[in-house]
Amino acid sequence: MSYAAFWTASTDGSSWYRADQPAAALGWRGHQTWVAEVLPASVVAKASVIVGSRIARPEALESWRQFKEQGKRIVLDLDDDYFGVEERNAGAYGYWSQPDVQANLREACRLADEVTVASDRIGEAVWQTTRRSGTRTIENGLHAGHLSVPRDYEADNRPLVIGWAGTSATAHDLDLVIPALVKIMAYAPTAELHLVGIPRAHPALQKLLPFGDRIVAFEWLAPTELYHQAVRQFDIWVAPYRANSFTEAKFPTKALEAGMMGIPLIASDIAPYREWIEQFSNGFKVVESAPWTWSRFLKLLVDDPALRRRLGEAGRARASRNILQSIGGQWEQVLF
Repeated sequence: MSYAAFWTASTDGSSWYRADQPAAALGWRGHQTWVAEVLPASVVAKASVIVGSRIARPEALESWRQFKEQGKRIVLDLDDDYFGVEERNAGAYGYWSQPDVQANLREACRLADEVTVASDRIGEAVWQTTRRSGTRTIENGLHAGHLSVPRDYEADNRPLVIGWAGTSATAHDLDLVIPALVKIMAYAPTAELHLVGIPRAHPALQKLLPFGDRIVAFEWLAPTELYHQAVRQFDIWVAPYRANSFTEAKFPTKALEAGMMGIPLIASDIAPYREWIEQFSNGFKVVESAPWTWSRFLKLLVDDPALRRRLGEAGRARASRNILQSIGGQWEQVLF
């Protein structure tokens, strides 16, 4: 039996996918695990391997060096391209664009025995920035139990729910779809719009005021199980993103979540979502040069429950490749 300590940078959804879920999967395989923002000395002493999330703070880098000097196997995990955070995400950019932060992250990559990434494109960004080759891609995964939860596609005796989920960072791109959401809410007078993870003062909420109590808005929901309960209510999921190097490197987590839950997806035509959707024809893609197609695809799905079912079931077929029970084997191979 081996012991893996996951040293997280936060308690957000990123750490849930890159630490809590892998730790659970390794536990099913007989390994001991620990997940926390602080690693007690007793845990470090027992750990066969330490997985660190986006090591960039000076004190974190110093601990990282000490783990290496103690002979611990250390694995750095990156779930985004932190070398290319976009300027529009002001909070994250203000931190990750600092030269010393970038230097610390490069040094953490250099020290690590392995660097795991959520997508091949993040691995390419690591190579371009650090000239370190041989990153290991382990995609995000969800428990196979999500696939077995039945879904009602008819929505005859309840409001049909159009949904968006994200963070203060991805909410910057909501303006891409807001005109279409306003149109579809006017077209479908019984529909509801659920926004999960939207900042309280986001300007989109002002544009949606005419629809009153048909708008349900949450700031970030924790724990993640509560978040999943909220998004499971969606009948149609929209995922708008502007194309740039940062979004193009992402793992398409919203496609994974929508697929596992059998929810038809409309997403921006950026590489990770394009590739996911094209494999099984399990959603619609919107190119930035044709923004009116958000409205077109929303109307198609609102009007056609059979289409919602077909795309939802195709999404489940694609998402089944990413069940956590299988992803756990990839973590086991890399860590031990």
